[in-house]
Amino acid sequence: MKLCKAERIHSKRVIDTLFSGKEESFFVFPFRVVYGTVDALIDKPFAILVNAPKKHFKNAVDRNRIKRQLREAYRKHKSILLDQEVQSTGEDVHHVIAFLYQVPKILPSDHIDKAMVKALQRIAKSL
Repeated sequence: MKLCKAERIHSKRVIDTLFSGKEESFFVFPFRVVYGTVDALIDKPFAILVNAPKKHFKNAVDRNRIKRQLREAYRKHKSILLDQEVQSTGEDVHHVIAFLYQVPKILPSDHIDKAMVKALQRIAKSL
């Protein structure tokens, strides 16, 4: 499975909708997860946004590495959400998810994978 461009959030309108304040959020170490639904602004049933703050990581190389780790962890475990989507009522609902890295150090990929599984299971439960 590949994480294609359609599964990433690029539209400013979608980002503004996601952070409008009425979406749900929670914290799973090492990142904060914000998720919600949008009408028909995206093509796929799920789209993600990853963020690593410049405040904690001054070098772009470090920020890019963290974002790559988050995208890879999501790509490997997105089947958790897709299985839940198949079991749901079949509505044409599009979900957007933002993963905001909060820890000021780079963690190994296995820690991020475990946290991603917990986050996706929690999101799948609430859908």
